[in-house]
Amino acid sequence: MSYGWLGGDGGFRTPTKWLPNGVPSGADWASFLLAVTSNVSFNADVSNAVLGVGAGDVRFNLGGHTYSLTSPSVVYPWSINVGVAEGYTGGLTLRNGTLNGVTSVLGVVYGSWGLVTVDTGATWHNSGILCVAFGGYGTLAVQNGGRLDCGSSTLGMLAGSIAGAAASSARRF
Repeated sequence: MSYGWLGGDGGFRTPTKWLPNGVPSGADWASFLLAVTSNVSFNADVSNAVLGVGAGDVRFNLGGHTYSLTSPSVVYPWSINVGVAEGYTGGLTLRNGTLNGVTSVLGVVYGSWGLVTVDTGATWHNSGILCVAFGGYGTLAVQNGGRLDCGSSTLGMLAGSIAGAAASSARRF
């Protein structure tokens, strides 16, 4: 099932912040598609299949917890998707906890822009490929003690994609 964040600030596990009313888990998708700023807090570890940030500025304060995305599948190969629709910018900032993914993409289609910032106290573990700018524009920043661990990475996948990356602290295994 796909759950859409209703915008604004709130706790990830607050059912009334999602449409339909409930909390993404298991094989569900968590989607942030509104072009607004959303400060999202975590009060426990969370796991679901796919995270999509299609538009807006989404800021995760993980509160020392871990958010795990478990896809890929044959149906959908990316567990973390930021910047998924032409003409829209999706931004994701991580602070104070861990984001676990399998495969991730920033700037999915031509004309989309995906921006991820791994900031203070945050770690992004990505066990498979991290593609910054698959078909659109992608930017990745690791700063202020944030940490990135990924299996492999690609900057600019398809013709016309544009990637940017900056790191003040990053580590690759």
